[in-house]
Amino acid sequence: MYFIFLAFLLLLTACEDTPKPDNAYAYRFKPVGYAELPGWSAEAVIAARPALTASCQAWQRPTPPPLSTDMFGTPSFWQNLCTDIAHTEDGDLTALLERRLQPLKLVSSNSLFTGYYQPLLEGSWEQTATYATPLLQKPLDLITANLAAFDASLTGQLIGRVENRTFIPYHPRANIQAADSQPLLWLKDPTDAFILHIQGSGTIQLPDGNRVHVAYAGNNGHTYTAIGKVLKEQGALTSPITMPKILAWLAANPARREEIFNQNARYIFFRTVSQPSPGTLGVPLTAEHSLAVDPAVIPLGLPVYLTTTHTATGQPFNALMLAQDTGSAITGPNRGDIFFGDSAQAETAAGAQAAPGQLFVLAPR
Repeated sequence: MYFIFLAFLLLLTACEDTPKPDNAYAYRFKPVGYAELPGWSAEAVIAARPALTASCQAWQRPTPPPLSTDMFGTPSFWQNLCTDIAHTEDGDLTALLERRLQPLKLVSSNSLFTGYYQPLLEGSWEQTATYATPLLQKPLDLITANLAAFDASLTGQLIGRVENRTFIPYHPRANIQAADSQPLLWLKDPTDAFILHIQGSGTIQLPDGNRVHVAYAGNNGHTYTAIGKVLKEQGALTSPITMPKILAWLAANPARREEIFNQNARYIFFRTVSQPSPGTLGVPLTAEHSLAVDPAVIPLGLPVYLTTTHTATGQPFNALMLAQDTGSAITGPNRGDIFFGDSAQAETAAGAQAAPGQLFVLAPR
């Protein structure tokens, strides 16, 4: 019964009509002119060129990113546009995009734009008294079932394991141990592992001075719960909830750290990668031009225009960005996570970022 009910929910959220129900929000796409994009300019387009080029790497693959509806074009459209971008000088890039792409305003009643960054953390290949917190690889017994393989009308997936020949949910965070999977690395601090689970990728500084990049490899299929929300509900923190506030509380309450972590049943598994900051799209992320989105709303690889507020500075944030990543907490329309980079300034900006805003998807004319 659980499987049938969940499959039914997934079928509902896969419908392509607009307005669309998704995570309790209704939304639609409204065609607008470029004049309605605050801050749209040649400079804004040129600044996003590295991110555009990165997305083009994905479009040129033998298996390009999936597109959910005809509204978002076809892989061949994006492949041809990428070829034209590669052969277009900076001064003509804006005109090319305006000629080929139509801004679609994502109209919904709710919006929130947060931030993330790539942390630099201390770790070791070997477990020691200093490095005792495991960073786990994806377990061999974790199974992903794509619903479309069972019924072409369904979308989404179920994550679980087999026990007594029955497919059941995978262990929640509280029940996952280092023995469940081969540890990839060992970190110095449990809070560092928490940070990495939230950010999805990072760089590990080894004792010998070398560095290794790690990235998201999968999750245990459980629902994400923000521990900042938990701490607020318990009266431990007050609004606004920011990463610095959460980290300060964890540092001051080490005895309750695991209890709070386990309120979030979702657990993230990692893999090593050759370069830093690969997003879900599998391309390097570009600071302030890569955005994590809900792929049920916006397909990965597409250009989007974001207008919001840079919370740390209070200044307007208007940027051409690329949908290149996803996140456990990034669900629904007009919801996004801005990648700020890997610097100390990026950590500050990402920790503070929380503001309403507006997304525009640039789709084929």
